Amino acid sequence: MILRHVRSAVFRTFGHADKSLINTFIAYLSDAPGLTDLELTHCSRGDINHFAHLINNDKGRFSRLQYLRYAPEHESGSLPADGFDGICMLLSSSLRVVKMNCSVVERYFTKPTKERHAWSGTTKLNEIVISGFRCDEAALELVLPRSPRLKVLTLPPPGYGFLEDMGRLDGGPRRTVPRSGHADGTAFSPARIASLVSPVSNTLEDVSMYNDRIVVQIHDGSRLDLSVFSSLKCVEVSSHFYFGNYPSVAEAAADAYNDGFWKLLPYSVEEIHIQFDGLQGIFHSLEHLEQSFSAVEESWERYDRLWAKGPGDAIAVAKTLSFIHEIITRKQHHFPSLRLVRLVESHNTKLLGWTKLERGLWHWVNVLSYYPELFESGGVHVNILIYEPDEYPGPPDERNDEWQAEPETTVQDSSI
Repeated sequence: MILRHVRSAVFRTFGHADKSLINTFIAYLSDAPGLTDLELTHCSRGDINHFAHLINNDKGRFSRLQYLRYAPEHESGSLPADGFDGICMLLSSSLRVVKMNCSVVERYFTKPTKERHAWSGTTKLNEIVISGFRCDEAALELVLPRSPRLKVLTLPPPGYGFLEDMGRLDGGPRRTVPRSGHADGTAFSPARIASLVSPVSNTLEDVSMYNDRIVVQIHDGSRLDLSVFSSLKCVEVSSHFYFGNYPSVAEAAADAYNDGFWKLLPYSVEEIHIQFDGLQGIFHSLEHLEQSFSAVEESWERYDRLWAKGPGDAIAVAKTLSFIHEIITRKQHHFPSLRLVRLVESHNTKLLGWTKLERGLWHWVNVLSYYPELFESGGVHVNILIYEPDEYPGPPDERNDEWQAEPETTVQDSSI
């Protein structure tokens, strides 16, 4: 009788939970005729895979389940790719939203490829969210072509790893293990990823593909072409999709790599968000930024020089951001609904080591606050957010350099 009234459930396991009990409880839940929302969480490290229990559950199929969230509370949590597509197939008649707060990896396949490809149905999914550090292509190659209603897709760049920071919390030397290539060892390929998501080109309205821990060392030189995505309104992607593995946008612009950027966007686009992953920056790489921060305690001279070559030079700013100018000048005829373009440098300060950045003595600054006239007539709101130290007194030509002087000494009048 209780099950009849259950509409939403959160199932949380701890430690080395008894797998048979998990299977029994999930089987019990599957009988709830009105259950529409289910969240599965595992609160410690281990190999507990709730999806395996869902897939292997013979007692019921959660016939009305619409929202499913899987949220292991440790970064090490991951899900087999065939577990992901398996559950999408199993619940295809009802599931609308699936959210995975974990990586989805191909190497844990438990079913033969032939068996996975035998499924010929379609899903009712309108939203897929995978928020782990990795999502292998195999997790999507079956589901996307069978999801004709999908509107929202959020995931890290499919098939690519990340930089695992091994630095010590006590401020010791940074040690990193780069895992930057595709799962099969090939280069980062925006063209291949565009092909992977192309089955939902007519329905997708919101796409987000970035990972602030990724480091791309090998790139095939292609760019993400979304021009045929007829319903796409919001594009939020890694900078590597459009600026290759150049250290910065400025260096990509110097090689004319950014030319024709506007041709890659759909007519329907309203918002463009470019997240700078890893060490790639807008005017200079974040590795150069780290070097300038290392001398902050002594002098701002190194950071001043970095500023002068990038955001402090109006000509350099205009050239670096020329691809945005291309978009805005074509707004009326090519992007009539466009209202926002936003570039943001990585907020994962672990990539820069345990420095002043990691201790939070920094902030983002909108470069266009120094050049308000640059895009003011375009009818598009533009934000270009770069790092700047909290204590930085501003560009050399706009400040009073008294901050470099010795602090004044106050002498108390002894006659008082």
